[in-house]
Amino acid sequence: MDLEAPPSELEIPSASQFLAAFYPAIATAIICLVAFPLLRPHSPDVYDAKRERVRLGGSTHQRGDLANIPPELPKFTVDWLRLLASFSDDDILRFVGADGLMFIRYLRVCFQASCLMLVYGLCVLVPINASGTNKATQFEKFSASNVADGSQTLWAHFAGAYLFSFLLMYLLYREYQRYVELRQQYMKSPTVQSYSIVIRDIPKDVDRDTVERYLKSLLGDESIAIHLVEDARPYDKLIEEKDRALFGLESARAKMARNPTARPMHKLGFMGLWGEKVDSLGHYEKEVAEVNERIKELRSKEQGFAHAAIVTFETIRVATAFQNIPMQQQVRFMKVLPAPARTDLLWGNLGEPAVARWVRSLLVAGVVFFVIFCYIIPITFVASLANLNALARTKGLGWLQPVADYNPDFTAFLQGFVPPLITSIFFSMVPTLMAFLARQECLPAESDVQSTAIWYVFLFVLFDYFLVYTIAGSVAAKMDLLKHYAESPAEIVNLFATSLPAQSTFFMNLIMLAALSMQPIELLRVGPLFVTKLKRRFLASSIYDHLRAMTDDVYFHELYAFPMLVFLVMCAYASLAPFLMVFVLAYYGISYVVSLNQLLYIYNVPFHTGAKQFPTVFRCSMVAIVISQLLMIGVLGLKRMAIPSTLMIPLVAFTVWWGYEMSHQFRFVGNTLTLENLLATDSAEMPADTREALKQAYQLHQDAGEGMELSHKALQPLTEPYAITRDGLLDSLVEGSDDVELGEEAKEEGMPRPLGRERKGEEGTGAEKGLLEKLTARGSQILNMAKRESNGGK
Repeated sequence: MDLEAPPSELEIPSASQFLAAFYPAIATAIICLVAFPLLRPHSPDVYDAKRERVRLGGSTHQRGDLANIPPELPKFTVDWLRLLASFSDDDILRFVGADGLMFIRYLRVCFQASCLMLVYGLCVLVPINASGTNKATQFEKFSASNVADGSQTLWAHFAGAYLFSFLLMYLLYREYQRYVELRQQYMKSPTVQSYSIVIRDIPKDVDRDTVERYLKSLLGDESIAIHLVEDARPYDKLIEEKDRALFGLESARAKMARNPTARPMHKLGFMGLWGEKVDSLGHYEKEVAEVNERIKELRSKEQGFAHAAIVTFETIRVATAFQNIPMQQQVRFMKVLPAPARTDLLWGNLGEPAVARWVRSLLVAGVVFFVIFCYIIPITFVASLANLNALARTKGLGWLQPVADYNPDFTAFLQGFVPPLITSIFFSMVPTLMAFLARQECLPAESDVQSTAIWYVFLFVLFDYFLVYTIAGSVAAKMDLLKHYAESPAEIVNLFATSLPAQSTFFMNLIMLAALSMQPIELLRVGPLFVTKLKRRFLASSIYDHLRAMTDDVYFHELYAFPMLVFLVMCAYASLAPFLMVFVLAYYGISYVVSLNQLLYIYNVPFHTGAKQFPTVFRCSMVAIVISQLLMIGVLGLKRMAIPSTLMIPLVAFTVWWGYEMSHQFRFVGNTLTLENLLATDSAEMPADTREALKQAYQLHQDAGEGMELSHKALQPLTEPYAITRDGLLDSLVEGSDDVELGEEAKEEGMPRPLGRERKGEEGTGAEKGLLEKLTARGSQILNMAKRESNGGK
């Protein structure tokens, strides 16, 4: 049986499908780009949220100072783009931290790679493909599908695979070097985590007193604090209750300040819609008092020992040494980890035994596999929609024929626009799901959860959105030949290799939709525009309500998800369908501008890790490169080009070896301070105030159950205007003595001073001045370094 059917029978994707997807996408882009400069000046709380948070509520650390906020955006689009282009890496590092900088650099690297690939593709590969003799039509004419089997012109595709592989490896090597620099800067900064370690897997048959004596005798005078980790869940629950009550009390006080003649009332039912009506001030004051009593009672009792500990040392040198020296010969016990920042630490996971963590990892891996497998069904259905006419001719699916014959334009729209749209909707749910699954592994820090989620998302992308869609789309294109393929399974491989380049049209539509619709919609922020306005208009009373309405947290496993999908497609199709690089280039260019704007002016990053997630991104990128090389081996072999197909094998071997060597060499340097950086730390004696701050940094019960202050976890996202988490040595000192001023807007609206930030008298003009008067020269040095370096590692 002849498998090479005429093009009209293959029902391959056509230009009409592309135009059906292009017109709605470009219309969306035009609407968003026209509306953005018009809406932005009138809604700074949505489009310049960081600056508005400073103006409204000031900052715990900067007291309304805009020095660490990017310059205000110009009104005109051209000036706005020129301003974004003027930011250097140092500026981005100062404003958004090392994690944000590495994400922006990743987009920049992908843009550079796609640009260079596009030049080679348009100048060399496209003319070769277009002159092929396989009689392909429209976009498929520019792919390798149009090149005849055994044609010597396929050597150009072989050369392109080598060129693109070495180009990507060079760019990734350069990024890994930059990552190491940022990590070294981050680790040598005088932050609490630089002085601390985490000890897990303390034997279960050892009580807490024995552990404390053992650690003190082992660590000697080098340690200044040993915190034995307890079950933190009851305490965390009480703190959350207290924060909710304090937020409610603050709102009630704000209402009372605006209308002193009427005491605020609310109902106790769901969302205040029904139930008993009570006096808000009295109710929340009573609730806070009750929670304080419960906190005192909890602190008076000894909680369950979680068989983990956090140790803080006198110097960064000693802490670094203990991170890399095993504590015992029994490798099952007393495992030492670098301490995460307090805002990054997952207290409840530290006490999970090693065996339980291993079992959880296996179970989560099984669930991830199950999720990937289950998504095959909807992905296969979506892939089949791109070949509606072929489906309609299949036995049992004849009811689709009226839909396929209804109208050519409608059919083109259904095949060209709907599959990428459905794919985008499905994909938007994946990062959140994978982060939830990663969190079940009892990892010690939220940053570890994000790194694991990035890997799971990539596996999902690889199997479901790349391999499964390509196979399903190829099979759907020849649905009427399924019986023959069932009788000759070996020929399915030939089907896969010959149809793969033609499937690039779906990814072209998907990437175009992301570039021209998803990114402009993200820039316009249609959803947050309405939600923020409604919250501030009808639900916000206190300054904290307004600040929370303007706070939009973002996580990097969500930001990396779709760019990694595009990277995989770029690697796979750079030589097979070079015309696709036009849309890859457009996506990365637009995504770079939009992401940079959102990170600089809007998004709040809850915690910073010094770009801890980049090694996972590097591993995903190397897997994508290897997959593209294996794909090229298969395509060249099935096109009867045995020599170039064989010569691709050394490239695969070299890429695997090189990726392993890079990970092995850079991983250790990225996690451990070098000797020259260690020698630059701990140059002066530590003052008493700084020592006390270190000693109390990882203390679990920091709320004594006596005050009216919000917890650091609740307050920090609202009072850090530029979203750089300050987990530095001076946090506890600043929180205890800061003199916060309200922003001018809050003063004009008559908002009362926030809870827990009362003046300590009129002496001094702020926390920084008071601290500088108290600290020694070493304290001043630490304060200045904290400003420069703990902001994400700079």
